Amino acid sequence: MTNAVLTDQTHFGSCLGNLPRNTTTRQPDPPTSSHKTNMKVAVFGGTQGCGKEFLIQALSAGHEATVLARSPAKLDDLAIKPKIIEGNVKDASLVRQVVAGQDAVVICLGVSRMNLEEVKVCSEGTALILEAMKAEGVRRVLVVTGANPSEPSMLQKVLMWVISSALVDKDLQTKMVEDSGLDWILVKPPSLTNGPLTGTYNVGPDIKATTLSRKDVGHFMLQNLESSEFLKKAVIISDK
Repeated sequence: MTNAVLTDQTHFGSCLGNLPRNTTTRQPDPPTSSHKTNMKVAVFGGTQGCGKEFLIQALSAGHEATVLARSPAKLDDLAIKPKIIEGNVKDASLVRQVVAGQDAVVICLGVSRMNLEEVKVCSEGTALILEAMKAEGVRRVLVVTGANPSEPSMLQKVLMWVISSALVDKDLQTKMVEDSGLDWILVKPPSLTNGPLTGTYNVGPDIKATTLSRKDVGHFMLQNLESSEFLKKAVIISDK
């Protein structure tokens, strides 16, 4: 059977929002760094998609980043280089090495090829990352997961027989994060595009998810590395 290719064009899985339903949406700061301090950030899933966009912006803002990458060559095009540790997120010793000494962790894991080896990468990888964070005393974690799983896109419907296991895995990942006792933010983007960075988008627990650029997802995560506004909340972000 030919492997179906799934990128972060759409994030699969559900998140249980903790914001009150009457929470208003907001317009974030413009796409410039508003951070008072430079941070050390571990990035998992940083070689493509939203993770790479966050990485580019974080490095440009003066933060230090350490990336666990199976394919370090995917970061050769970066003008500012992060620290790269080559390896797999299922390697507990490498995960702890990446997490050690960091101020925050960003998780943008996803399935790139539907096979039995990767289908549980989100839950299994996240479990090891959370374990490493607790061991190393790192509390802040931002996790990109899925928006509006109850309303799958046409592509999802067509491929549902293939991605059902990935959906379940995203649910497991979400529950792990919510039960971790850490300072977490669950980021739920909609269908993703390669559009420009605008710094303008809606944020809320139950807003209608349409589309958003990967650059804007990276921007939201960067703006919330230190902010407590969405701490221990699951939020959908979408264009206006």
